[in-house]
Amino acid sequence: MMSGPRALSEVGKALVAGTDVGKMLPLAMDKVIEQAGAERGMIMVYGDKGELLFETARALDSKDIEMPEFQVSQTIIQRVRESGKYEVVRNALAEDQLKSNVSIVRLQLLSVACAPLRDASGVFGIIYIDNRRHEGRFDDGTGELLAEFADLISVAVRNALEHRRLAERTRQLESEAAQKDLKLTRQAERWRRLEAELAVSKGYGRIKGRSPAMMEVFKLIDKVAATDATVLILGETGTGKELIVRELHRRSLRRDQEFVTLNSSALAEQLLESELFGHEKGAFTGADRQKIGYFEYAGGGTIFLDEIGKISKAVQVKLLRVVQSGEFNRLGSEQIRKTDVRIIAAAGPDLPELIKQDKFFPDLYFRLKVIEIRVPPLRERRIDILDIAGYFRERYAKRYNKTVH
Repeated sequence: MMSGPRALSEVGKALVAGTDVGKMLPLAMDKVIEQAGAERGMIMVYGDKGELLFETARALDSKDIEMPEFQVSQTIIQRVRESGKYEVVRNALAEDQLKSNVSIVRLQLLSVACAPLRDASGVFGIIYIDNRRHEGRFDDGTGELLAEFADLISVAVRNALEHRRLAERTRQLESEAAQKDLKLTRQAERWRRLEAELAVSKGYGRIKGRSPAMMEVFKLIDKVAATDATVLILGETGTGKELIVRELHRRSLRRDQEFVTLNSSALAEQLLESELFGHEKGAFTGADRQKIGYFEYAGGGTIFLDEIGKISKAVQVKLLRVVQSGEFNRLGSEQIRKTDVRIIAAAGPDLPELIKQDKFFPDLYFRLKVIEIRVPPLRERRIDILDIAGYFRERYAKRYNKTVH
């Protein structure tokens, strides 16, 4: 017979008063197993469709038992659910109504005790213990005390289920709000992109030049724009790397999807990670809401990472993972997410030197430079100066309604 009712009562009261029921239920199950001389114990609740949902299952050695390893007699559980009363079986293999049951024979169950978890709506779960080695391990005293304990913890279990339901609903609402924000942001970005498309001229838009060096750049843009190949653009500051990126996107099959840019050198490491990969609420100090990163936002489109040579090696590792597999995690989350974006990166001409200085991973460099475009500085293509000057003369003359000769 079960002993130590005071110990079980104290555990039950602690459950009702506690806030972390998920941690306390296994401890309560351990105490029941110890007091009853059981081999295994389990607490389960019924789902909306009447199915049993696993809450906790423990063994005599105070270790968790995973489902479906924890197999029980559904017949006994169903009888308790229908009657709403505890049941004790001294030897299931000898009882006429049970000995022919397939699960009883297969599991070689001897001693079994089961009691219902109840609330105002009726039986919503069960607490179950068994012993497959000794018959007659439990008696009516075991059943009564198990039933009292079940009544005591029912409130705690029901509260835990309700708390879980509310938390899940909160996550759902936050996700829906994030999706609405994403939709509005994408709509605004499409309008901005349309305005930009109307503003550019024919040909290569704002990229001006007819030098042999730039003609080679234009040919390369024509060759790779319609592919999904990752592109690395190298050139000095002011050579027009972003203009080339925009032309690559404008001529690509992704031109109607998102195009986002991020200057990698302008942000601290944690903020850069948040911008790229997003974060969950509470991931770090100040993270008061869920945030979708650029790799999610730009899904199906193009992301331009400027000054890639200036990011930390910690961020380089995570970026390499995205380039290789399209996988990433938001900060504060273990959930693996997938993205389908075309990555175009830009850096100064000294990027290969940073590899020699062990400041940039060679693997990331070679993954990014599937296609490499080197943009020559203006001093190496002086023939383009007049074209560029003429472009700006016409642009600002139109803006300020001036005639410039």
